[in-house]
Amino acid sequence: MSMESDVKEMQVLNLMATFSGSPTTAAAIDAYLGAIAEYSDEAVTLACKRFIAGDVPGQNKSFRPSAPELVEQVRLFANAIAFREREASKRDALVAYPMGGELPVGMVPLGPLEVDFGKGRIDMREMAPAEKEFVMKHQRLPPMPDTGPKLGYTSVGTDVSDD
Repeated sequence: MSMESDVKEMQVLNLMATFSGSPTTAAAIDAYLGAIAEYSDEAVTLACKRFIAGDVPGQNKSFRPSAPELVEQVRLFANAIAFREREASKRDALVAYPMGGELPVGMVPLGPLEVDFGKGRIDMREMAPAEKEFVMKHQRLPPMPDTGPKLGYTSVGTDVSDD
């Protein structure tokens, strides 16, 4: 018996022992195990725990679930697990796109950390993603934000401010 089937069998036996009703026979155990064979240990464990906790909508808490009822819950958890894994793989994906081109929706540029367009090295390690994108698209530093009024000096009516 494989480790995976050991986990499933342990969960089924625990589920069957929790509820009264039909006796626990080898045939009943085999029926449950056959019904859940294609699903992961995690999905089976979560579904069995949900039944044991009495959290399945419409569940008769006096009797153990039938094999089809268990499979229905296992399938719900298997689908949720598959969705979680798909979403995780999307977050971890690296996507190539042309420099200066539009980013795919939901993506953030990672690098490069520094560039040199022949005018001197630009260190982009501390830049926000939008600033990095500006540098890559325009091949120069982004304009500095306006920090307030410019101060100029005057001498006998002569304005030397750079307005």
